[in-house]
Amino acid sequence: MSPAHAAPAPAAARRPEPTGRYIAIPKAGHIPERSCIACGRKAAKGELVRIVRTPDGAVMADATGRSNGRGAYLCRRALCWEKGLTKRVLERRLSAAVSSRNLAELRQHFVETFASAAAGRPR
Repeated sequence: MSPAHAAPAPAAARRPEPTGRYIAIPKAGHIPERSCIACGRKAAKGELVRIVRTPDGAVMADATGRSNGRGAYLCRRALCWEKGLTKRVLERRLSAAVSSRNLAELRQHFVETFASAAAGRPR
């Protein structure tokens, strides 16, 4: 079917242009929310950092948010990272033990990514 013969959009999704033609109005997209495992604050998925346990058992920060495996989310605040990594909250959420090497790598990731960015930010 050619675009000229396509069915018109519903009236609620159209509005008239000054020329009298109708154009489609884009719908507002759904923004997924997740909860921080340390403080419980809900935020948009992109505002939190995903920690993932991969199928082979490695635990790491997931920059893309799409890595395969069981995930948990942390705020970008130092208190949440400290609580999540020291109180075994992360281990309970990932349903697996987290090695001291993986914990050290996660702490290093936080320092390199968020703590250094916060230190350079003007107050």
